[in-house]
Amino acid sequence: GVFMLDSDGKMKIKHGGGEIILWDHNRTVSGNVTGYMMDTGNFMLREVASDGTPGKILWESFDYPSNTLFPGMKLGLDFRTGRNRTVSSWFSGQVPTPGAFRLGVDPNRTNRLIIWRRDVVYWTSGIWESGSFQMAPQLTSRADLFDFSFVSNAEEKYFTYSIKDNSTLSRWELNT
Repeated sequence: GVFMLDSDGKMKIKHGGGEIILWDHNRTVSGNVTGYMMDTGNFMLREVASDGTPGKILWESFDYPSNTLFPGMKLGLDFRTGRNRTVSSWFSGQVPTPGAFRLGVDPNRTNRLIIWRRDVVYWTSGIWESGSFQMAPQLTSRADLFDFSFVSNAEEKYFTYSIKDNSTLSRWELNT
């Protein structure tokens, strides 16, 4: 496939068959648009002023996770936009279509993680309390390597983690 930004700053992907997939059809841009690949793996589209000053973020890949959770990525709900960031297993390593499992934050008001299998609750972490999940303390047991946090407020509710030592490589992948 070919990744493109058109003259209006709209992001498009053209696959081998020639069909164009438009990712951001409603946004208007007032200025130049630049793509950035961050060290975290997050790809961002950002407005840039004529003097080179970075402007607002238009789109970022971390808002659209696939089967992998990276450090700094939010897994959860953005109440302002209605976006629910979940990680879905892939059908297989060769077929990256959503598989049977999906990991996300409980859309109800409880602060826990849930794995759904074909939209039926398969596993829960228990409630987040005192820096870990009640029924899955092993998820957050590596405090020597990672910082884990669960944020819940009026605007969003999400789980995230960061790495304490940048020489450590990390990702959580959901497999079928």
